[in-house]
Amino acid sequence: FWSQVLGVGDFYYELAVQIVEVCVATSSQNGGIISLDELFLRVRKARGKSRSAQDVSQDDILRAIKKLRALGDGFAVIQPINGQGRILIQSIPGELSMDHTAILNSLQTRSSFTVEQLREEFKWTDDRIKTAIDFMIKEGLLWIDNNGRNIEYYFPGLFTAQRVIAGENMTENQHTSDNRHHLAIWCRAEVFTFGALTTPPPPDITPSVSFPDKK
Repeated sequence: FWSQVLGVGDFYYELAVQIVEVCVATSSQNGGIISLDELFLRVRKARGKSRSAQDVSQDDILRAIKKLRALGDGFAVIQPINGQGRILIQSIPGELSMDHTAILNSLQTRSSFTVEQLREEFKWTDDRIKTAIDFMIKEGLLWIDNNGRNIEYYFPGLFTAQRVIAGENMTENQHTSDNRHHLAIWCRAEVFTFGALTTPPPPDITPSVSFPDKK
């Protein structure tokens, strides 16, 4: 039934299910926005290690997401400015404003930002910056670190993407060191705006699902 609604065969239907499950499983970490790179790696991990399981591309992911939009506005693709940087996948209802998208794109070249950096980069008023940041905090899209002189804001969707991508080629000892490093950063952040979530999320949440042959 759902494959008919989405207008796809079994392969893309099952791929869409896997995408939804990964996005739901990681939403408490990233607020519902995940990079295409991370989503691709997590979906491949969920599918297993066989050759047929790995026969999926980022284009397949994007095509499945496009079909998911038939069910509503829960999924969207956020393209980087000028085609340079990471493609982001939004899996939360509602459209992000141009200001929100501009802030996300500004994090393509750095891991965090401050109000002062946004003021200098975009020439926005403080009220405009506050409105954009408050919305993103409310939606769970940003982590706040007020340990230094200036409050810093982190976007976990890119933060966790770097961990997943870097982790592909890490040894066990490197994984241990990496986990300790990120745990230290998590502990520094004094405010986590994820509803009831007040402790660092698990380092890896990836569902395991079955899949048909690609058609």
